[in-house]
Amino acid sequence: MTDKIIDATIKIYYYDYKTKLYIGDGYAELCQKTKKDYIIPYNATVSAIPDYKHGEIPLYDEQSNNWSIREDIRGIWYNKHTKEKLELHTVNADISQYTKEEPLPFSRWNKKLKCWEVDADAKDTPLF
Repeated sequence: MTDKIIDATIKIYYYDYKTKLYIGDGYAELCQKTKKDYIIPYNATVSAIPDYKHGEIPLYDEQSNNWSIREDIRGIWYNKHTKEKLELHTVNADISQYTKEEPLPFSRWNKKLKCWEVDADAKDTPLF
């Protein structure tokens, strides 16, 4: 006689194999041979994601088998000193020298106001 099957599927949570960021959920099926083990893909876990808000994203730690919630800093950023554009695809970066605000022409970063301001000296400088 076989063990009683309670559920043929369980909920699983997928994460990106490189960044470990949550990418979705699905269901794992019961192994037809053992009737007790679930077939779980490599980059998935049965560990449920904690609640998170807009602007946050779960990050999976394979060592502890737990999720943590991080600020979602992915996207376009601008260096406050050089105005260089940076596109982030991870949440493990130091963004202290960057802003989401696109720099204005002839502008510089105002540390006190935390925004770009027109640099009158640069604006009046001839380009040739």
